[in-house]
Amino acid sequence: MSITVIEMGAGDLPDVLAIQARCYDAAKHESAAVFQAKLDAAPGCSFVARRGATTLGYLVAVPALMGLPPPLHGEDCPLPPAPDCLYLHDMAVAPEARGSGSARALVAAFLAQQRRLGFAHAALTAVNGASGYWERLGFTARDAVGLDSYGDGAVYMTRQE
Repeated sequence: MSITVIEMGAGDLPDVLAIQARCYDAAKHESAAVFQAKLDAAPGCSFVARRGATTLGYLVAVPALMGLPPPLHGEDCPLPPAPDCLYLHDMAVAPEARGSGSARALVAAFLAQQRRLGFAHAALTAVNGASGYWERLGFTARDAVGLDSYGDGAVYMTRQE
């Protein structure tokens, strides 16, 4: 059975929270309210990957300003009046689904949405030593402010279309 990627909705949050709990240390766990705020602020920018009825992974994104990532744990999500990038706030794939192509499919959906919205740049903050993964996908490290909430070793990265 193939992997499908669909827009994330409120009904997906229990699966998203379960995957998050298995992929990140407790300091990085965000609440359902945080995810819902991002879904409400940026419809069509967040996705889940599924095989049949099983959620394999998720990706949450919002429009933002380059160099100013939204904070981790922000229970509101005010968008800037003139965003200049699509910011990948969080992506995780269930451990048993790694190697399934889920991450690749989620990133492809994110980059397609970036193009649809007309942003020349994508941005993210790599955590847990993931900057090498993102470099292989064309992202490069850049300076940014406000990375404290992401923990030690967080690296802000951007990719130009």
